[in-house]
Amino acid sequence: MADFVLAETTCDGKKKMFELMGESRATYLMELPQKSDDPIAFEKWIREVEKFKKFLEERYGRRITDTALQSAIGVMNRERDLRRRLAD
Repeated sequence: MADFVLAETTCDGKKKMFELMGESRATYLMELPQKSDDPIAFEKWIREVEKFKKFLEERYGRRITDTALQSAIGVMNRERDLRRRLAD
């Protein structure tokens, strides 16, 4: 019941599981850097996010702008806040 699976490469077991899932459903594999404090790893992470953004834009035929992204974040933050208040 998902448009696609966003898979990540944190361990060999997950990579194999996502590889098998990819045989039956659309899967996007995102490579995560292993060292969070490495400047080169951070640059790689930025490139991975940019590639994922391009994938989403092509898949859904919509451009993702900073303004639209900020607006969506605001809506989701508001929804999350309301859910917390409701739960309290």
